[in-house]
Amino acid sequence: MKNVTDGSKKNEDYQNSLKRLSSEVAENINRYNMFSKDSVIPIAFSGGKDSTATILLLKYLGYSIIPVIVDRDDPLFDSSKISLDLKKFWGIKSVIIHLRDENYLTRICPFAASEIREYMRIFDSLGENGSHCTPCYNARTVALSEFALRTRTYVYVLGQHKTDMVTSLMKSYWSEIYWKKYTSTRGIPYDGRRMKELIETSKIDLDYLKEMVKKGRASTDDPPMEYINESVRLVRPLFSVAEKDIEALIRYTKYPATSTNCSYREEEPDPSDSSFN
Repeated sequence: MKNVTDGSKKNEDYQNSLKRLSSEVAENINRYNMFSKDSVIPIAFSGGKDSTATILLLKYLGYSIIPVIVDRDDPLFDSSKISLDLKKFWGIKSVIIHLRDENYLTRICPFAASEIREYMRIFDSLGENGSHCTPCYNARTVALSEFALRTRTYVYVLGQHKTDMVTSLMKSYWSEIYWKKYTSTRGIPYDGRRMKELIETSKIDLDYLKEMVKKGRASTDDPPMEYINESVRLVRPLFSVAEKDIEALIRYTKYPATSTNCSYREEEPDPSDSSFN
């Protein structure tokens, strides 16, 4: 891949960052026996910093990769531009899967196609304030798993990092704390604004969290590796990498990574909203 940094000092910093992070990723891959260099590795690619860093690090380690862009026709998600930027900037070709394209759906496994259609139906049936993340994620998972099966790679990669793992672990913790403080004692159901206030005004009880983990009440939704079905594994080789290191790596490259590509991205609740009180 071509160097896109300016100046010898920046290029040196970029190369040092690549070397350090790729060493960490290589250790993760070997530790969990995630995949080998004998086949092409599909990487779920959104054009964001995390999946971009995943491509850079795996290419640096010598893996053959194929970025897979899953498009559900969100107006903010321009899959053609994302694919073109990747080709122009790094010389890497990608595959675009259009979840609503009947030509695609009629060519794949009928069961996978029916699942994708159902998840998209659920997605479309939700109101403006509904939670669109779950059906979207489920449809993408089916599409990526089907791709891994069809190409006989039997694995695909997500670029989730240490912050993602910790965040999902803490979600278990705060959900239980909220339930004890509000729901079980006062009958108050979950409220996002109340949860936000609880998190911002409370200290984390590490002993309590350890006990939750020990007894199986807390776990991460984003483990290093998991089986999607009996044949396909989802792996996260960047699971130990800090988000700030990923951000720094992408800044060195000046690649136009984007994160504003979803019309249903959740926004921070407005504390001034009177319905909170």
